[in-house]
Amino acid sequence: ARTKGNVFFMVQFLKALFEDGVLIKDPTNHTWMWDDDIWGAKFENANSILDLTAARIKKLPDDCQMLLLYAACLGTELDEDLLSKLFVDSLMVGAEEKSVLYELAESVSHVDLDHAIDQCAAEGVIIKEAHSSNYRFLHDQVKEAAYNLVAPSEHPSLHVSLGRFLCKVLTRDELEKYIFVVLDQMSLGIECIFADAEKVQLASLCLLAGKKAIISSDFKTSLQVLELGLGLLELRQCWRDEYHLTLGLYNTIAQVTCCLGDFKGTDEAAKAVAENARSYNDQLPTLMLQIYTYAIRMRMKDSIELGLDVLQQLGEPMPRNPATHQILFELFKVKRILKRRNDASIVGLPDMTDQAKLSIMGILNLLLAPSFTARPKLFPLVAFRLFKLTLNHGASAVSSVACSGTGLVLANIGDHDTAYRLGQLALLFIGRYNAVRNDWIPRVYVGHYGVISLAKEPIGNVLEKLAHGQQVGLECGDVEMGFICLHMCRVYSFHAGYSLVDLEPKMKVALDQMKAQNQTLWYEMTHICYEGLLVLLGIANDPAVTNGCLMTLETGSEKLTQVLQTANMDLQMFMCAAAIYRMVTAYHSGDFQLALEMAKRSRNARKILGTSMYVPFQVCYDALTCMALLRQQHVVSPIRKRRLLSQTRNCLAYFKKTAAGVPENYLHKIYLIEGELLAFQRKPAQAVSKYQQAQIQARKHGFLEIVAIACEQEALVRREFGMAEQSRCYQKAIRRYEEWGAFAKAIRMKQSMDEKL
Repeated sequence: ARTKGNVFFMVQFLKALFEDGVLIKDPTNHTWMWDDDIWGAKFENANSILDLTAARIKKLPDDCQMLLLYAACLGTELDEDLLSKLFVDSLMVGAEEKSVLYELAESVSHVDLDHAIDQCAAEGVIIKEAHSSNYRFLHDQVKEAAYNLVAPSEHPSLHVSLGRFLCKVLTRDELEKYIFVVLDQMSLGIECIFADAEKVQLASLCLLAGKKAIISSDFKTSLQVLELGLGLLELRQCWRDEYHLTLGLYNTIAQVTCCLGDFKGTDEAAKAVAENARSYNDQLPTLMLQIYTYAIRMRMKDSIELGLDVLQQLGEPMPRNPATHQILFELFKVKRILKRRNDASIVGLPDMTDQAKLSIMGILNLLLAPSFTARPKLFPLVAFRLFKLTLNHGASAVSSVACSGTGLVLANIGDHDTAYRLGQLALLFIGRYNAVRNDWIPRVYVGHYGVISLAKEPIGNVLEKLAHGQQVGLECGDVEMGFICLHMCRVYSFHAGYSLVDLEPKMKVALDQMKAQNQTLWYEMTHICYEGLLVLLGIANDPAVTNGCLMTLETGSEKLTQVLQTANMDLQMFMCAAAIYRMVTAYHSGDFQLALEMAKRSRNARKILGTSMYVPFQVCYDALTCMALLRQQHVVSPIRKRRLLSQTRNCLAYFKKTAAGVPENYLHKIYLIEGELLAFQRKPAQAVSKYQQAQIQARKHGFLEIVAIACEQEALVRREFGMAEQSRCYQKAIRRYEEWGAFAKAIRMKQSMDEKL
């Protein structure tokens, strides 16, 4: 009953019985004997193994007991560097008289720390960590027994005495290293702290610890210590007597609550600062956080208006609804600057030192995302202003976003070479400001790898970088950009024809993460794609209406509509995306009339969705749909035939132009569409050759979807023109669709094959 079946307790109990003579080994008979008298005197009244462990520790020399007591106060592991600060040669000369620490120091004349550790290890109360030189308590019960060497009523006084002593003897660097240990000691003895000066000192330590926790992304711990620090100050007087400390605590609390998604806490902290700040500049950190959190909460209009108001106050006004001629004029100036400046002269700009300009750069950076989604005409001017401020006043970490934002504008008007140049400059600026690179990676990667690089780099590299951007964004607290990277990574993987079986669980996890963080905008955008994926997998049966309700196209989901109204956005982008996925599912289900209707609805993708991966995905299926209808010549009028052919050739021209920069992303689509046109022109041998080229190119670069489609089209041409190996090609196409994961399509093809046989 005393050991409760615990092996450690049992061993300790037997060891104590042997050491105190209750169990005696008879060397003659090789048996064990029991001494009832000693048992009754020493063990019968012991209530638990803790009492026995405490009794063992009390038999150790005083210096060992002191070592174990201090170690128990400081933690489970014995930090020799920290303990050596306590056991100085003068033994606690810094301890306050009449404190518990002073009384303990007086009881021991000298401590040899190494000897005491060796002795404790020999007694088995501490053990050396595996693969380390550090020691730790053998068990939590040993630590508790050591902790109770002084009465529990003395614990708070002991902790605060240790905290005070460490504050005195630690250097500035050491205090920063052990800040959480010191803060832990002071907080455990907080009931013993009465002096206002000491409370202020402890609040300052809380601010230091809170900022340190942010660096390691431990936002919950940061918030706990910051709130502790705020609680130590008299709220009615702290703004008057400790203004800078109080301002620092509230600003940091606003930052941490933002990272935790507690936007109510951010608003409350910002309100406190707004009511008590002595200058407008003191409000800037919380104002910037509000601009950012409004955007995250889809309050795009509020985010933009607040940002423009702040810029006005800082002497950097921006037009709220710019006209087209203003955009074109600024674009002309930026392009002229880029022609005159080489990359080395831009990246080598001196650091921006004007604090006012740095603040303006920060505000403009925060306006990029909301202006892109809710006020598209403002976005180019924001990007251009960032870029010009960099050139005129020097470089900063924000210059990376200035370059990627400007590159994004140029990519959307088709100037891919200059856009890519700016994207590379953005990466160079990230490298230049390496110490804060993680703060800017997600923002730069969204523009550079999410849009610009699609015309210059293989999709595999793009997806790898977007995955990294998502990871960094969620770790460093840039939730918005982290989830945009995640959305792009998952959706682009679908567009690139990656395995649907592998992609489905990844996309489900992404949706769960977005939902948990209230990222409604990107949740819905990703869910549209997920619905199409489920249809192709055969999990959802109806290609027109699935669980998300977005593929109905007319209204979208009720929740999304509410979000977009709050954000001052319309449904165009989402309806365009929904039309694209319905076109895809309709095409693979053989409903080419519905696919054509969806193709027409989504042909504005280039205007609405820019140069993202949505566009080549739409263009490819638009061309395939047109060619599928052209094969049904009995239902196509001559006028409609000309229109379908014209649209297909336009799609082919788009790919030939786009493929110039990165053929591995688009060449297989060119071969596929050329094969379709040759088949329509009744040139089967040449068409088959193009289909086979499309398969080779697509297989080489991992586009499983195009491999399957090209195989199917080859089989259809062979059957239509009576060529050899019809059955083999058809069966191969079924296998390729199964390899991609489009099981619904593979099943329909098998049924069709069985019917024909």
